[in-house]
Amino acid sequence: MAAGQSLVQEPVAGASFGPDQPPRHFPALDGARGVAAMAVVVSHCANAGFFLRIPGEGTGQMGVLLFVLLSGFLMAFLYGQRSFTNRQVMRYATHRIARVFPLFYLVLARVYRAVRYVLRYLSAAQARDVDAGALAFGPGPGPRAGSGHRRG
Repeated sequence: MAAGQSLVQEPVAGASFGPDQPPRHFPALDGARGVAAMAVVVSHCANAGFFLRIPGEGTGQMGVLLFVLLSGFLMAFLYGQRSFTNRQVMRYATHRIARVFPLFYLVLARVYRAVRYVLRYLSAAQARDVDAGALAFGPGPGPRAGSGHRRG
């Protein structure tokens, strides 16, 4: 980055932002979001036994913490100067739900279909012992609470 160059990128051409409104995209934070996402993925993979367990020891927690810090900064920067009215809160909630829920329901439907597909080929005894979390995320670090089973 050259001296005097801003960390903030101006909005996409054609967007309706006036000179008194801040830009909405921080390219410098994209890399931090990528690092946070990879930390969580590496942690889950390490905890599932795909490679050394060392990266699983708290790496994902640091990734989640970085996401929380970035979210807090962006929320304060983008919404800190706006009025806090019922209308603004409803507008934010409506936009957020419209952005998040369609993908959530698509993923939920895909996981449901995948679990049904797997359960179809298991015997009744095997199906009773299925840990739905293990199907989606791999085996956890220890026995399930209250199951009386030990993982091997």
